[in-house]
Amino acid sequence: MSLILSVSKHLSIELLPGTDKSEPALRLFIPDDPEQAFVVFQSEIHLLRDSLIDAGAQLAKLEKQARKLRD
Repeated sequence: MSLILSVSKHLSIELLPGTDKSEPALRLFIPDDPEQAFVVFQSEIHLLRDSLIDAGAQLAKLEKQARKLRD
């Protein structure tokens, strides 16, 4: 049994329980096209979190630079 969390209209997360052969995982997918998905295992979740934080900071810097160029 799994649980699906709706993040937005563009992203959902399915919580996948572990089995004898695999650890618990998250399956991130597009609700309109659930075949377009990728899996993040529990042992990788903190790495994904840290990478998303870094990417968000870099994106903010890029947006700030783009605003300066537009002005």
